Amino acid sequence: SSGINAEYGEVARLEEMGRVESEKLANLQDTVRAMESRRKELGEVCGKEERRMREEMAKLDKDRIKLEGEVGNLKAEIKSIDKAITEKTARNDHIEGEGRTLREMLSELEEQRDRATKQLNDQ
Repeated sequence: SSGINAEYGEVARLEEMGRVESEKLANLQDTVRAMESRRKELGEVCGKEERRMREEMAKLDKDRIKLEGEVGNLKAEIKSIDKAITEKTARNDHIEGEGRTLREMLSELEEQRDRATKQLNDQ
């Protein structure tokens, strides 16, 4: 009978070990499910963040293109202003040249008048 009791004791010990291992397995399965759930959550968060960043990048690209257009317009405006300045400067130079020519002509005429007056007075 002691042999049978030993067998029952061994069976009971093995059953207890099986129960403990089953509990460990159940705990591990719970941990795995929790980790998979967390991975799914993180994947969703990452997906949302990635979409948000793509939208932000698209907005920045749109702003950059708009600014490049504005820069182009400003460069064209500056070029137009430079051209107008060049034209006005050329016109002013031309007018100054005409003024010098007229002053020289006036000076010549005054000299002629002075000579004629002197000749008249000398007679």
